[in-house]
Amino acid sequence: QYLTWTQNSTGRPRHYDAFAQLLTGGPITRLNDAGTEGYPGGFDPATDTVIYQQAARSSQIFFFNLDTQERTPVPGVNTRWWEWGPQISTGFVAFNREFKKDGTWYDSMLVYNRSSQTTRKLGTWLDGKVFTPIGSVGESYVSWTLCNRSACRAFVYDIAARTTRRLPAADRRHEYAPVVDEANGHVYFVESGNRCGSNVAIWRLP
Repeated sequence: QYLTWTQNSTGRPRHYDAFAQLLTGGPITRLNDAGTEGYPGGFDPATDTVIYQQAARSSQIFFFNLDTQERTPVPGVNTRWWEWGPQISTGFVAFNREFKKDGTWYDSMLVYNRSSQTTRKLGTWLDGKVFTPIGSVGESYVSWTLCNRSACRAFVYDIAARTTRRLPAADRRHEYAPVVDEANGHVYFVESGNRCGSNVAIWRLP
């Protein structure tokens, strides 16, 4: 019933807020608290509750209930480090965490089991890599993109099997933005050349 998005303004071009509005129109609701920035990550299935990143001096992941207008931290995922890029399904929350260890910054991807209240780390990379937010999380799979200076590659993680598969690269082209259609057993992703807008196409892979 709702659309959610991130927006800046001409008056504050470097400040971003998260918003939601009924698809039929009406009032626009800002999700993040005053004095913070917000980046939405989608809806808790079958509810009017948005999961989103709220950032100021720190960054944490919150729920915003559009029925009650209540804002609450997502249980089990927030620390003193920088949590970002959340996605949600009925059973899981997938998110990223930027942290510092021995003077070096890293990014980790994690998936939180909402039933068992346990967190699993899917991978950790040096912060210097271009690490894009999660493509999707469902009941069986998590997908994401990882880039370096030469290429972008798309990955799919099987939650039950605990295995990660890299999508096949055709002729050294870039793959990114993977989203898994679990109901029909496909992963959709974008493939392109080296330049922005170079031979871009959306592909489907069983």
